[in-house]
Amino acid sequence: EVIAAKPIEGSAAIAGLAGLALGAKALFDYNKGLTELNNKLSSLGVAAEEISKVRSAIQATAETYDKDFKEIAEKANSLSKTYGISMSEANRIIAEGLASGGAQNEEFLDSLGEYDEFFAKAGYSAKEFSDIINTGYDLGIYSDKLPDALKEADLSLKENTKSTRDALVNAFGASFSDDILNKVKTGELTTKQALDAIALKAQESNLSQQQYAQLTADVFK
Repeated sequence: EVIAAKPIEGSAAIAGLAGLALGAKALFDYNKGLTELNNKLSSLGVAAEEISKVRSAIQATAETYDKDFKEIAEKANSLSKTYGISMSEANRIIAEGLASGGAQNEEFLDSLGEYDEFFAKAGYSAKEFSDIINTGYDLGIYSDKLPDALKEADLSLKENTKSTRDALVNAFGASFSDDILNKVKTGELTTKQALDAIALKAQESNLSQQQYAQLTADVFK
């Protein structure tokens, strides 16, 4: 005996169709979203075979720290090109920077995009650059004041202005000061190496408050 299937009542059938429609729309929207993200990465020069991996990594960073995917992608692209590293590596550095305090600093991502070329030329790695931005925030030096101070120091040392030399000589004497300035001028020392040497010398010397003040004013402006 063949038992006829019980017909689905009208409301249940409509609900089922609506559920299918909603599911299909959600899938369409999801795929559309992936396409947009893929197109963004493609426009930044990410190779087709790398897009899926890079997209997943950047999505994870953006979602974890409640940031915009496109902004993270653009900053990672800038770091990647400036430092000659992969997008995935650049994203990792950004994620670590956000985890170390950058997520609370509204200027973190802006500073990454504005100062990366300068810090690379000055001899700082991408990780050191990110750490410096966070150090400024930790010290209460908000906005881009710390990166900007280091940029001013870079110009002061390379231009070898009279005020810069006077401040160094006043603190450390002519021999050390002229050696540092000449090596920066010839490229034998990067700005980072010169500042590291100055910081070490400052620790070894018993500088007065006046000497520290003059160094700050005439080297870091």
